[in-house]
Formats: sequence, C-alpha cells, structure tokens
Amino acid sequence: MVRRLERVVDLKETTMTIAAPVPAEMERDAAIRQRIEGILNRARPLLRADGIDLALVDVTHQSATIRVTGDAAGCDALSVTFHPELEALLRNEITAFRELHLLIQTR
Repeated sequence: MVRRLERVVDLKETTMTIAAPVPAEMERDAAIRQRIEGILNRARPLLRADGIDLALVDVTHQSATIRVTGDAAGCDALSVTFHPELEALLRNEITAFRELHLLIQTR
C-alpha cells in the first residue's frame, strides 16, 4: 500500500502527490531482494560462461531492476528470450514478484 500525501503548491489549486512506501512494503521488498539475489547467484556461473553478468539495482513495489553487463550484453536474444525466461523464473519462485526491468549496459 502506498500512502499518498497531497499538498497545495500555489493558490491555483495545483496539487502534488508524493508516494511514500509504508514499512510493510519496505519489508516485503527487502525479502524479495534477498530471494532475487539468491536466484541470481545460482544463475551467475552459467551466464558468465556466456559473457553475461547481472547486478540487482533496485527492488520496489514487487518489481526488480537488474543491470546486464558483459561481452554478450548487446545481444538481441537478451530481450527476446532471456528477459521473459528470467522474469518467469522469478515469478515462479517468488509469489509476490510482479515485473522485471533490464538495464542493458554495453561496452
């Protein structure tokens, strides 16, 4: 659940909404982060053999952002096969997981 805070910015009734995570969400995201790290650690040796490395960048609102680096990071197959397969693996192993975002960093 995201708490919404509203505040009037000026007299023309312009409002700004700020989303602040509540402690329960932060605990859930921390647990998801730990599970994702475990999954990535299991997959890393195989991926490194293919010239790919992964780093978990962020976990928020049951979604994760992972940075993909290495010699094969620019391969088109990453977005076509690797991304959906990794996302499906995470969803199967972590019931609270929703979405995976990849940051592909090429040399």
